[in-house]
Amino acid sequence: MLTLLSRILQPQGIKVVTTGADEIAAFLRGRYGSTDDAVIQAAWRATLEGIARAKVIVLGVPMDIGAGFERGAFKGPLGIRSQLLRARELYARFEEAGVLDIGDVRVNPSLLSDDYLNQDTLDAVRRARGHDGDLPVSPLSILDRAVRAITEINPEARIHLLGGDHSMAMVTTKLLANSPRNARRTLGVVDFDAHTDLMKERDGIQCSFATWAHHANEAIGRGGRMQQLGVRISGRSREEWEREGDLRQFWAEEILERGAEVIQAELVANLHAAGVEELYISNDVDGTDPRWVAATGTMVQGGMTPQFVSSTIAVLGEAFRVVGADVTELAPPLKWHIPGEPARSNQMAAHYAVKQIEALLGERGRFGDAVPIPEPATEEQVWNLPPYA
Repeated sequence: MLTLLSRILQPQGIKVVTTGADEIAAFLRGRYGSTDDAVIQAAWRATLEGIARAKVIVLGVPMDIGAGFERGAFKGPLGIRSQLLRARELYARFEEAGVLDIGDVRVNPSLLSDDYLNQDTLDAVRRARGHDGDLPVSPLSILDRAVRAITEINPEARIHLLGGDHSMAMVTTKLLANSPRNARRTLGVVDFDAHTDLMKERDGIQCSFATWAHHANEAIGRGGRMQQLGVRISGRSREEWEREGDLRQFWAEEILERGAEVIQAELVANLHAAGVEELYISNDVDGTDPRWVAATGTMVQGGMTPQFVSSTIAVLGEAFRVVGADVTELAPPLKWHIPGEPARSNQMAAHYAVKQIEALLGERGRFGDAVPIPEPATEEQVWNLPPYA
């Protein structure tokens, strides 16, 4: 399995030749202490050896081929790790806690899932990568195979994804929903998001940022096991989505009106009533108000505060066994016209990653304020869009 993972994953998954090489080199130097490929590969492969003993596996998915309005989420893992690496000795503290960052899914920016490729294309990419046999070549297919391999090596390991567009959550939620331990339908999904993502398909494609929640909800058996927080824009009403999907949504306006503690108590009660014991947390950063996260492809006014999202993650980590999580739709190349971006958004996403890792460990506050919540921008700064917008 380790040999398989070493062939389908990379120390970082964005392939560069010239453009972007300096940026990638700076990350690799910060992460592995070198830009020499032999040194990096040796250090990375040694990291893979730790999968069998890890409690939480961190895996990046630097892709945005499943995205929507604006692209840029392929740099999400780089943006998050840039902040994790800035936090003093955080990676050493991760190691002490059993948290292992194993790098990235290898990404070709033209590919999404092997299901959409003909045999000639599959063969051509495999030849280019020096692969024999039936190794997957598209990011979502690689993610599927990688998570299966990790689970085979260490069935108790919990997975945290750094994204990347939201389509990747479809892979992990479906795998967890179909695992033997979910035979009693005890897996739930909590989704922080400005959008519902409940379409069955989008323009004929079943796998995208806008469809993952529908397929995850079907996989976990509906029945109120999916709860969505922060929704505030949709072509359909909350009542329609709740009735059709047999789920519960807490729209952003309701959260503001009723208050954090009331919403959190009802959220936990709903999940317990649905028989949920294990939980997957999916955190689309556009659920958070753009004053804190503007560097995303679909920012929407009136979002949740980081304090609410962060405290809700902690509450969920105490009430349930959190077995998987992700941070998605961070897009560092976007919104550079706003003062403090993209560093603010990168920091906010990294804060969420740390809090979700604590929930996966079941150790609230383990890493303290290693990556604090950043100071917000103003409404005027966020919505003073450049002339071409």
